[in-house]
Amino acid sequence: MRLKSISPKCSEIMRRDLMKHASEVIVGAQCGYAVLRGAHVYVPGIVSTSRFVKAGDVVSVYSDIEGKCKRGAKEFDGVKVFLGNGISELSRSEIFSSSGPLKGLGIRMIEPVYLSPSFDNVLPNHLFLQNLPSVVVSHILNPQPGEKILDMCAAPGGKTTHLATLMRDQGEVIAMDKIANKVKKIKQNAELLQLNCIKAFCYDGTKALSVEKREDKQEGPPFLPESFDRILLDAPCSGMGQRPNMAYSSTLKEVTSYQPLQRKLFTVEPHIGGEGMKGAGLSLDQLKLLQRFDPSAVTLQGMDINSLQDSREDDLISLANKDCIGFFIAKFIKSNSK
Repeated sequence: MRLKSISPKCSEIMRRDLMKHASEVIVGAQCGYAVLRGAHVYVPGIVSTSRFVKAGDVVSVYSDIEGKCKRGAKEFDGVKVFLGNGISELSRSEIFSSSGPLKGLGIRMIEPVYLSPSFDNVLPNHLFLQNLPSVVVSHILNPQPGEKILDMCAAPGGKTTHLATLMRDQGEVIAMDKIANKVKKIKQNAELLQLNCIKAFCYDGTKALSVEKREDKQEGPPFLPESFDRILLDAPCSGMGQRPNMAYSSTLKEVTSYQPLQRKLFTVEPHIGGEGMKGAGLSLDQLKLLQRFDPSAVTLQGMDINSLQDSREDDLISLANKDCIGFFIAKFIKSNSK
């Protein structure tokens, strides 16, 4: 059986004994982020090099995390983070050629600070690299062969292809994204992994539900209620929790735009669950806007923060462990509608 979705476990031990070389290469924050995760340095990510760097030189690679290094500079004394050592594939003059931007490998990393292996071009038609939470969520959804599954915000298709694999490519996985180029990427990944049960559509997930039956006979969104056995919603987010993270470039406006979008996507689904827990600093009206799922047998009705003041520490810890006012993954099970 071919493995279709994997999660790398990077070493948490930093190699502090690496020798730093006189010849330096400065890369951008995004490039530095990729290097920490096991990538080599590609030419577009290089911002500057030392004056006399030539092909074959051993160089020390640093990330300019504040974005203050000028492209083509021969030295940089700003804030930089050491990423490890590598061998330059090109000379300085080739990297900053005036004939136009270059592509391809610039620095082959031989001593990265973290021993995180590169998966570049490693069995691309067998493996799809994902972070651990992305792998786990597909197992929590637990799709079964023959079922009809909806992946509402599917690009680039990591979870989509994982779901199809768990279903043994039997059934139907509907993948949606509202950006055409991203939908194209979903289709490419499905084809690369030889998965035939995936159907990708360019469509806005906030409009995925329609209470009226479509007159045309074309497949695809919008869908009638209860059209699917299981639904996966991985709503767009800021990504601020990803680690390692060399820098964050989004504006406050971008960050605050995700919450309204997430709410719109989620309201396409049923509103279930109880109101928020009292004592969380929210008004009664605000508590009713939440959807809280409490797996414990503890009754919290009528309980507020003042009633907990005299409780034993062990009881408070037990209550905190049972309550789930915040979560990253929520699973809803559709009951029989009859």
